[in-house]
Amino acid sequence: MKTFYAVIIVSFLSFSHIEAQITYNPGTQIPSGITIANTAGGSSNAYYSVNLTKATHNGRAAGGISIGKPNDSFDRFYLFYMHTLNNQFVGKFNIAYGGGGSIMTLTHNKNVGIGTENPDAKLAVNGNIHAREVKVDLNGWSDFVFENDYKLRSLPELETFIANNNHLPEIPNEAEVIENGVNLGQMDAKLLQKIEELTLYLIEQNKQLEKANQSIQQLQKEVSDLKSK
Repeated sequence: MKTFYAVIIVSFLSFSHIEAQITYNPGTQIPSGITIANTAGGSSNAYYSVNLTKATHNGRAAGGISIGKPNDSFDRFYLFYMHTLNNQFVGKFNIAYGGGGSIMTLTHNKNVGIGTENPDAKLAVNGNIHAREVKVDLNGWSDFVFENDYKLRSLPELETFIANNNHLPEIPNEAEVIENGVNLGQMDAKLLQKIEELTLYLIEQNKQLEKANQSIQQLQKEVSDLKSK
C-alpha cells in the first residue's frame, strides 16, 4: 500500500479566523479522512470545512483535499492527485467542483486540460475561449504564390476541380474538418494563399480587359474613319 504524506496550511477570514497546520512525515500512515471546520462565532454548525483524504481501492491510488460545506459532496472544490488507475500509472493532478465535474487537470507529461481530464496537447480546452488577442507562431507564409515559378491553375482547371471535389484545392473538405478540426495557423496561411491566387487571377483578368478595350477603341476608330470618307 502506498503511503501519502502532506503538509497543509489553511487560513480563512470571515466572522472568525482559523489557521491550522497538519503535518505527516514520510512513513506515517494517514487516516482515511481529516476535517478542519470553521464554526463562525462558536456555532456548532460548520459552514465550510477542509478534508484531507486518500483512496487505495481496485487499482486506484489517489489522495487530495476538498474544501466546501461539511457532508456536502455537491458544493465542494476538490484538489486531487491520482497516482494510479486500474494499476496503471497516470500521474494527474485534478481541480474539480463537486456539482460540475473537472475544472482543470495537470498531467505528468506537462499537459494542461481545462474541462477535460485527458489533455492531448500542452493546453487542451473543452469549451469556449475568450481572449483579447491570440498569437500563432509559424515557420512560413504564403508569399510563395508571387514567385515567378509558382504554377497557378488556369480558371478552367480550377472550375473542373471545384466541380469534381466541391471545395478549393489545398483546402480540407467538410468531412475532414469535422473529423480533425482546423489548425488555425495553417488555415490562415492557406486562406491567404487563396487570396493571393485570386489577386493574380484579377490582375490577369484586368490585363485581358485592357487589351479588349484597346481592340474595341481601335475598331471604333476604324469605323469612324470609314464613315468619314
